[in-house]
Amino acid sequence: MERYWELSDAIRRNPFHGYTQHFNVAPTTQIPIIYPGDEGIKMSMARWGLVPFWWKQPKMPPFTFNARIEEAATKPMWRQVVKSSRCLIPAIGWYEWKAVTVTDRLTGEIKTAKQPYFIHLPGRQVFAFAGLMCRWKAAESDAEI
Repeated sequence: MERYWELSDAIRRNPFHGYTQHFNVAPTTQIPIIYPGDEGIKMSMARWGLVPFWWKQPKMPPFTFNARIEEAATKPMWRQVVKSSRCLIPAIGWYEWKAVTVTDRLTGEIKTAKQPYFIHLPGRQVFAFAGLMCRWKAAESDAEI
């Protein structure tokens, strides 16, 4: 229970000034994260999509924005950060997509489309997704991602 209150206090003290909610958080979007620091819980903005600390290529790795828990501890891309670099990602909900049949009004053709459904807590209360984080620096730059 103590950790819950510490997290609540951190959110109240650092409300992510300047961050606006997004309908869809795409890879590379800047998002707020919450993580343990030397002096308690910290909050900052981070890039959606993991770039592992050992990455050497100039092009960012593809498909690093969603780790399956069943595979994360064994796959090289995620293995080290699962052990040591976890964070929380605050959200008010997420979308699940369902295939539905629709009729084209002009042609009468029946097609399959995807319908988004917004999943959220009552009152759109804030909750957090489990996340993984890593600090990465390009060889030719001092900028950190």
